[in-house]
Amino acid sequence: MIIVPAIDIVKNKVAILYQGKIEKVRFFGDPLKWLRLYALKDAVYVNIIDIEAAMEIRENQIIETLIREGNDLGLKINVGGGIRSFRKASRMLEIGADKIIISSLVFSNLPVFREILERYSPERVIVATDILRGKPVIKGWRKTVDNSIDSLFLFLKENRIKYVLTTNVERDGTLKGFQSPIPLKYLKEFNVIVAGGISSLNDLYIACSSGAWGAVLGKAIYEDKIDLDILSRQKWCIKC
Repeated sequence: MIIVPAIDIVKNKVAILYQGKIEKVRFFGDPLKWLRLYALKDAVYVNIIDIEAAMEIRENQIIETLIREGNDLGLKINVGGGIRSFRKASRMLEIGADKIIISSLVFSNLPVFREILERYSPERVIVATDILRGKPVIKGWRKTVDNSIDSLFLFLKENRIKYVLTTNVERDGTLKGFQSPIPLKYLKEFNVIVAGGISSLNDLYIACSSGAWGAVLGKAIYEDKIDLDILSRQKWCIKC
């Protein structure tokens, strides 16, 4: 299972939300500093999310700088937050993102979603299935959609989606431990990257044993709950 450090952006700074609530944001400094540190510690992937763009507040201009810097550092950048048009998706991929992370677009504009898949292939798309109280949520976790989790994953399968990022919003930013918000069978059917609540190496082993393909770390890194040197020695990978 791969380990993916997260750089969530609010006001051009590294930010951690509590259960997806921007009014409970905490800041952890310069994202470029963290990006360079992850490269120094031999990370492979980094997730960069524009939280304010996801919530339709504003776009953070530092995102493109981070993508370019990540490429220069040899990192593979997955970028998301507010990607709701073909133009923006294309822009992120053309300037160097390895993959784009999209969510709201899947529910709001199916033709554009399929155009992205056709132009760039499903290999370069991660669909975010953020779950709050058993329901998929979009637009920065503020809007619940009518689709059930089962119908959503059936749709993803029909559209040849391989990579899924699923966040347990109720646990995000809490450090309360890993708990999959989706049925475990989907962790085996897709390359699922899990997020939310992970606070220890033990949580990572539990996620791996559950079938997760990857796991995102945010607050556990920024509050020194998980040592970057340990992750570096393990090559940002957990074997279970």
